[in-house]
Amino acid sequence: MKPKDGAPEETIDQCRQHVRELELHESNMERVQAELARERDMARQYLDVLGVILVALDTHGDIILLNKFGREMLGYNEKKYPTQNWFDCFVPEDIRDEIKAIHERICRGEEPPLEYHENPIIAGNGKQRIIAWHNRMLTDEKGAIIGTLSSGADITENIQAQQELEKHRDHLEEMVNARTHELRTIVNAMAGREVRMAGLKKTIQTLRQQIIELGATPVADDPLIAPAPKNPEEP
Repeated sequence: MKPKDGAPEETIDQCRQHVRELELHESNMERVQAELARERDMARQYLDVLGVILVALDTHGDIILLNKFGREMLGYNEKKYPTQNWFDCFVPEDIRDEIKAIHERICRGEEPPLEYHENPIIAGNGKQRIIAWHNRMLTDEKGAIIGTLSSGADITENIQAQQELEKHRDHLEEMVNARTHELRTIVNAMAGREVRMAGLKKTIQTLRQQIIELGATPVADDPLIAPAPKNPEEP
């Protein structure tokens, strides 16, 4: 028996089978896309809860990715910043050209990325924060460099605490040095006094002995030296 359109029945069965395969393939694709979307959302959540800045830049320094922590610290949004160039928006002007040049050399393959370095950025409140960066290159499937990926921790408070400790340490060293100088001066003065006293004692002993030899008796014993021996001729 043939269908009304005259097509062979096996051809219709093949078409139906092909349709079922397409429907199955489409269903599988939807499931895979849903799984990828869930994994993407989960990865994004992981990136957002990290307490560090995570930023990816292309070879020109434009922002490809910036996690929630970074956006909040920098006050980043497209309306506020007409350009998405990281260096123009968030790197202080006095070091901007230097940092941008390093990024360009890395993206040209002229030097490896800095494994670790520290530099300030401009936060959303306009103040500078010191960030400790860890960096790596981004490459495509052919190995060509397409940008950089960096994670940065805010170490501003640590730096400030270290500076305060160094300040107190320097102040303490100054106090210790001043006290040491005072004590050294006192010790030197006491040592000089002892030398002078010893000389004075020797002079007094010599004079007392001369007086005794002349047959006279010293008026009084000097408290600085031992009492002089009595004249054997004295009663």
